[in-house]
Amino acid sequence: MTSAELDRVSRIIDSITLSQHNAKTSIVSAEEGRVICEPKRTGVVIMAFGPTSKDVTLFQHDPAWEIWGLNNGYYNATAYDANGVLRADRWFEIHEMHAQPADDLIWMNKCPVPLYVADLNKAREYGAMPNAVQFPRERLQQEIGIGSWWACTFAYQIALAIQEGFTKIALLGMEFGSPREWVMERPNVLWWSAYAAGRGIEVVIPKDSTFMEHPYAYGMHYDHEKLWCEMRIDNLMEQWGYARTPEGKDEHDRYQAGLISALPKNTQ
Repeated sequence: MTSAELDRVSRIIDSITLSQHNAKTSIVSAEEGRVICEPKRTGVVIMAFGPTSKDVTLFQHDPAWEIWGLNNGYYNATAYDANGVLRADRWFEIHEMHAQPADDLIWMNKCPVPLYVADLNKAREYGAMPNAVQFPRERLQQEIGIGSWWACTFAYQIALAIQEGFTKIALLGMEFGSPREWVMERPNVLWWSAYAAGRGIEVVIPKDSTFMEHPYAYGMHYDHEKLWCEMRIDNLMEQWGYARTPEGKDEHDRYQAGLISALPKNTQ
């Protein structure tokens, strides 16, 4: 990104205001990753970027639900309510700092809600990060008593929701499309969501989500199920090969440019 583009991103982030429906969260201990919400809410929406993220409107005004965002989701319209204000109670940026692009570093330093990071001390080398807190992975593993399978941020979020005692978890936008997402992340989220359900937590998934899609029963619909699996694998392999070509890399660059061009020209 150019310096002018980064300056515009910075000004846009400065103009963000929080929804009146946001939870009242406070950081008890940034070093230990302890955040509280008063009064405590019983449900949490974990937001991904797929088509069913649109269903967040069903939760934005409900005082029983927190909403958790992640990564560069501040670019997405679904992070904001109908009035254009940020409806998110906590944010997650669980990546090593050297992997953070310049615009995300701006967001991390200005994020207006508690922001979970992979390494708090390292993060503070990149700015003040006043709302950053250490993601408590080791504590979660000890207190939950299970868990060393961490293939994506959603797994961390579900584990935290379990540990904090939420009784409902809504998984929105979980339409895993890329090879990495389908092969590595989707099974990880399926495992953690099933574990949550096994502990008596209600897991809410939109009706039109493909998150748990497997349209044919193994053995019962032998030929159809076999064909569907083979076609899905072929599609993933085709995506993987294409992504490594010059054309695939150019498409990725155009996608990034599209995110930038979608920003408003001027702040309000």
